[in-house]
Amino acid sequence: MITFQQEYCEDVSQDWLDLFNAHYEEIAWNQTRIPLRPDLKKYAAMETAGMLKCYTARDEGKIVGYSVWFILNHMHYQDTVMAMNDIHYLAKDKRGSMVGIELLQYAEEKLKGCGVQTLGLHIKKVFDWGRIAERIGYECTESTYQKWIGE
Repeated sequence: MITFQQEYCEDVSQDWLDLFNAHYEEIAWNQTRIPLRPDLKKYAAMETAGMLKCYTARDEGKIVGYSVWFILNHMHYQDTVMAMNDIHYLAKDKRGSMVGIELLQYAEEKLKGCGVQTLGLHIKKVFDWGRIAERIGYECTESTYQKWIGE
């Protein structure tokens, strides 16, 4: 049975990190230069400050998806509380079901209850699920480009 819940950075366990690593390996840009090294202390500090929310999907207790959001009053629109997703991921064996959408809708409901007024998703080109987002009410408003300038 799938359950949805809010979870906290201080409780991140190896199963979280294993799923996070699978996510990274599937979609991360420039992996040979940018290793996965999440700063869990910063995540926890942001969570304590009310600037981060983590929601998960679990199947019989095992984590199968997460939706993590940064929350802030936008610098250009200080009267508007916005949430921008940091990461949203569903294990490959759960795709094709409604679990990913249900997790996103659960997060939306909880974020709205926190006073969030607008949501933003960033969706990787390598795994573009933008059409699904559009079907549930999101609009494509911009594209992001990256360039490596390090050594």
